[in-house]
Amino acid sequence: MIKLLIKKQFMEVFSFLFRDKKKGKRRSSLSMALLVALYCLIFASISVLVYKGAEYLCAPLVSVGFAWLYIALISLVSVAIGILGSVFATYSSLYCASDNDLLLSMPIPPRKIIIARLSTVTLTALMYQLVVLIPATVVWLQNLKNGPIQVIFTLLVLFFIVLFTTALSCLLGWGVAIALIRVKRKNFVTVVASLLFIAVYYYLYFNAYSILQSILKNPANIGSKVKSIFFYFYHLGLAADGKAISLLFVFIITAILVVLAVWLASRSLISSATIKKGTVKGKQKLICKERKLSSALFLKELKRFTGSANYMLNCCLGTLFMPIIGVVLLFNGDFVDLILSQLILRRDTAAMFACVMISFMVCMNDITAPSISLEGKNLWIYKTLPIKAIDIFAAKIKLHLALTIPPAMFVSICALAVLRPSAVMWVLAPLAVLLFVLLTALAGLWLNLRAPKLDWTNDVVPIKQSASVTIAMFGGWGTVIALVVVYKLTASILSNAVFLALSSAILGALCIALICWLKKRGALVFAKL
Repeated sequence: MIKLLIKKQFMEVFSFLFRDKKKGKRRSSLSMALLVALYCLIFASISVLVYKGAEYLCAPLVSVGFAWLYIALISLVSVAIGILGSVFATYSSLYCASDNDLLLSMPIPPRKIIIARLSTVTLTALMYQLVVLIPATVVWLQNLKNGPIQVIFTLLVLFFIVLFTTALSCLLGWGVAIALIRVKRKNFVTVVASLLFIAVYYYLYFNAYSILQSILKNPANIGSKVKSIFFYFYHLGLAADGKAISLLFVFIITAILVVLAVWLASRSLISSATIKKGTVKGKQKLICKERKLSSALFLKELKRFTGSANYMLNCCLGTLFMPIIGVVLLFNGDFVDLILSQLILRRDTAAMFACVMISFMVCMNDITAPSISLEGKNLWIYKTLPIKAIDIFAAKIKLHLALTIPPAMFVSICALAVLRPSAVMWVLAPLAVLLFVLLTALAGLWLNLRAPKLDWTNDVVPIKQSASVTIAMFGGWGTVIALVVVYKLTASILSNAVFLALSSAILGALCIALICWLKKRGALVFAKL
């Protein structure tokens, strides 16, 4: 029985290889082979980078008597990566599994169900950890000096690292489950967690070399911090270096955590199956507020936007980056002045290029591009209501403008305050950016009406894999590049202010043309969807 349960869990983990959940169809043999090859390529690429970093770090630390520090740091990194990769999978498979009640209704001992679920957690964490552990262990074995005892102890340490990660993932998954029960807006939690992960990733990516340099320059200081803060990893390093007492300590701590994780998993198995889901506590009043048609439609679009973490993360990155860039400019005005003086660049010309950079960030907001496709099977609701198509379009455009204009204007004002161009540029530069924001909103809606994708099973498809989204982003960047080329060709004839005025006129004309199309032709296209 336990073999069947573990097989079932493994099939769930690797189901993405056999079935495309976005399209709801089974993958072809070629598609599966290409997907496996892609993952192997990614694994190999990351492993090579880890190997180079481990090679750079291991030999110097071993030569100065800090071999344990190398294992401690590698263990810390592998555990962190394993937990990041498996903690949410742990939450869904252990504490929020939808088939717990079905399994408990069968003559299956609960302990076997728990063992099968824990095997999934271990496998998920191990898949992430092997990217670090395999190349780092190869480097470590190449630098060993004390013979077979160290090799045996190292293999035991690797085993304990995997168990420790599994236990810690279970404990953190339990914490995530408790937290998400009390959080109403889970999508915002997902967005914040994703953004924090991206920020940490890029920080480590751009500072990896300096971090390695600081470790090699002062291993004693780093070692003392690891010993005082990460005591478990300190003993992991000593155990891999051949210290039997440290190996015993690691075994005891790991065993305690595993027992605690199994106990929590046992409790969650019964509680998740017996809890009454969907029950209403106390009396609730249904409050209906009367709103204007435009306000009601806008609120619907806003709820749709905030109800999807994929929508917020993939279609609104410009709203995040523009305020950050604005604040950075304000706090680095002297540095900007230094660059302008070295490049011998006029302030009006610098303001022009600031408009270009802001426009590139504006293109990262493509909220309207998938907005028609996201209606999906609910499109018929609009068709049964006495609502004009232009009112529906206006709500989608208003959402795009509401989330894009404030940050775009903020970064524009910050850039102008730092660059200090002429008075006419203070008027023309924000106007050009404002018209470009309006153009991207209108163009995204126009593209989505021309190429809607309504037969999706996962909202990732219209948000990330539709032609309208791709063309909207790259088409916006292409438009900006085309204007830069025209500016270069006409720089000797037209001043910066005249070129901005003409560009604003062209953008305004395109906006008017798209508005007219949406009112007439766009309404007919929408009616036929």
